Amino acid sequence: IANKLETSPQLVQFRINRMQEAGIIKGFVTFVNLEKLGHRIFNVCITLKHLPKPREQELIERLKEIPHINWLCSTHGKYDLIIGINAADMQQFQFIFSQITNIFEHEIIDDGMFICMDSWQMPYPLMKDQERPLDTPDVGVRLDQTVKLQPIDYHIINELAGNARMTCREIARKHKTDIHTVTQHFNSLVKNKIIVAFKPLIDMNKLGYDWHLIL
Repeated sequence: IANKLETSPQLVQFRINRMQEAGIIKGFVTFVNLEKLGHRIFNVCITLKHLPKPREQELIERLKEIPHINWLCSTHGKYDLIIGINAADMQQFQFIFSQITNIFEHEIIDDGMFICMDSWQMPYPLMKDQERPLDTPDVGVRLDQTVKLQPIDYHIINELAGNARMTCREIARKHKTDIHTVTQHFNSLVKNKIIVAFKPLIDMNKLGYDWHLIL
């Protein structure tokens, strides 16, 4: 980044730290091609009864405890919540969906579901002085033949899912394994497009933008 912007690494790191402290950069995430692992993304749209904000937040916190939920979006419009679920098949999805309905009990007015077949990770919307066009996606994620992973591969994916800046050395130390083994498996995950992208998680509201979903 410093070379591209023709500035010093120290200044770049200082500005990144400032954006993290201000909550503009909320974290760094890793995008994984779950289809290659035999999973699909099921998206559930839910309309709720009018709930007091504390009650709604309480229910959302309970949703976060379900391990197969990989993203959660609070919206304005026809639906109040959109929930992304990682499931191997329809039977597993239905089991997870029943957990969701049990949490909300009689608070759901309407719901809908769609399955993510293909997805592309796009750059963030154009900001001032940003010249990169948006006509071509950075990464294409398509359904492919599933692959079998070793335990160390899952360790790498799980660690990077929570912090994309975690180094191979840190992963190796945490899981008491050799750094060369971790590096080899990491490179294989990238080469085989199981790990497909790394991206900062930016709070666009702090930059004056809103997300709009077209369903």
